Amino acid sequence: MSDDNPIVNISCGIIMRGGKLLVTQRRECDSFAGEWEFPGGKVDPGESPEDACIREIREEIGTPSRIIAPYRFAYHEYEREDDRPALRVLLLFYLMEIEGDPQPVEVADCRWIDIPQLLEMRIIKGSQGVTQQLIDDERAGILPK
Repeated sequence: MSDDNPIVNISCGIIMRGGKLLVTQRRECDSFAGEWEFPGGKVDPGESPEDACIREIREEIGTPSRIIAPYRFAYHEYEREDDRPALRVLLLFYLMEIEGDPQPVEVADCRWIDIPQLLEMRIIKGSQGVTQQLIDDERAGILPK
């Protein structure tokens, strides 16, 4: 039995340095242009979510990275403007470290922000649920610095 509307797995890095969180902005040529998100992307067939996250971070911001630990997951359905079924995504978030300074390679911009600034930014819908968790976890002192 085939699924005509499979769930797309997306791996995202929660990258902290010096108490700041790294966010990236989608390019004008991408869907959801101009929206902010956590670096990462689609898991390719045969690829582990962890390997996908490391690969996507290198592609997007040009830096090697490593996973510290799994963080959270979220599910979201993006409604489409045509008759196709909603795009279903499962987002897998990992606490990560990067080497060097990030550069916007396959993204419009990348910035280090204070976590509460997430509430003032246009965050892509699939990642909005994790933003409050990040704020709560920072207050509780359980995020890496």
